[in-house]
Amino acid sequence: MELWYALVDLLPFEWAQPGSMFFMKNALLAVLVITPLFGILSTMVVHSRMSFFSDALGSLLSGQGGAPLSTLYLNLNNPLVRRLYCLPEGELLEEYYPGLSEVPAKQLVVKVPAMSSDVNEIVLMQCETEEDAENAAAILQARVDAQVEGGAWYPETQAAWEKAQVLREGTYVALIASGAHQEALEEQFRLQFQSKE
Repeated sequence: MELWYALVDLLPFEWAQPGSMFFMKNALLAVLVITPLFGILSTMVVHSRMSFFSDALGSLLSGQGGAPLSTLYLNLNNPLVRRLYCLPEGELLEEYYPGLSEVPAKQLVVKVPAMSSDVNEIVLMQCETEEDAENAAAILQARVDAQVEGGAWYPETQAAWEKAQVLREGTYVALIASGAHQEALEEQFRLQFQSKE
């Protein structure tokens, strides 16, 4: 470390004066060592398509082998998950779903992952009328189409968006783009509307 301190003492900064502010000199050394290391590691993570965040989020949302809609809703309202998800509103909602904020809604829940490489986008909406639901479904389908046509940059995410569905039952509309849980979530949405005999 003496050699390092001697080299830093040559710098023309006030904190680099000999015999003072050793914490700044140590911080500079740490930055110089860690920066190239992180550059190499991040390239390997992106190149190998290792999305640690999406794996953790997928495990969190999977529940007990499948993610029923009620469990999904409860999980998405968990404070931990709220920090991991982007809750688009205002300009961001308009950017993701142009025109959706103008559709009269009794209820609207929109959950979008904070990372674009993770396909786990859920929109649940109860509209005022069936006509409003039809308009909302068209807006949500436009989002799916945009992602399939190049909005989803990675091949895996594009494949997941190709399986995404916009479902409609009366005044209720859902956009479900959930990769591994796609079919289970679609089934859970449909089960909500089956008549009980």
